[in-house]
Amino acid sequence: MKILIKYLSVISLSMLATTTSAAEFDWLQDSHQAGDFVQQKHLKILNRPFITKGKYQYNKEAGLIWQTISPSQSELNISSEGVFEVSSDGNKKLLTNDTRFSQLLLAIFGGDQEQLLAQFEVSSSEGKTVLVPLDEQVSALFSDITLTLDKNTISEINLNEPNGNSTLILLTPNSDEKVQD
Repeated sequence: MKILIKYLSVISLSMLATTTSAAEFDWLQDSHQAGDFVQQKHLKILNRPFITKGKYQYNKEAGLIWQTISPSQSELNISSEGVFEVSSDGNKKLLTNDTRFSQLLLAIFGGDQEQLLAQFEVSSSEGKTVLVPLDEQVSALFSDITLTLDKNTISEINLNEPNGNSTLILLTPNSDEKVQD
C-alpha cells in the first residue's frame, strides 16, 4: 500500500509539475507558501477516488516539501536536483533525477512565468487558468491542467490525463503552519 501511495504521489506531482501565462501568475509571487492538501486520484477502473491528505511547504531556496499524512506517512522533497523521498530518520533517497518535472513544479509554486509560458498554451477566465501542454511528451501524460484561484492563491489543481484518469488537488494555504523538517 505504501508503495502505491508513493507511486501515485510521484505521478501526480510529476504531472502537476508541468503547468501555466503572464498576467495569470500574479498569485504565485510568494517566496514561501505552506498549508494542507487533499489529493483525489480518480482512476477509471475504481468506483471511488484514491485519497491522500497532508501538508505542503514551498520555499524558493529549499524547494517543495510534500508530506503525506494519510492513509500512510511519507515525505517528498522536490528540488532543482530532482524528487527525493525523505525517511523518518531524515535520509534522502533519490526517486527521480528527471529535473524537467521538478523544475516545472517549482516554477508553478514560484511563479516562474518564462519557464511555464514556454511549456503551455494558457487561457484564463473567472478565476480559472487552463494550461494545455505544447510538448508531445508532456501531452502524453495529461491533456490539460486547470488551476482554480481563490484570493490570489491556487486553491485547486485539476490534472486531466488523456486516458480518462484525473487528479484533483485541493490546497488550503496557511502561512503560519510549517511542515516538519
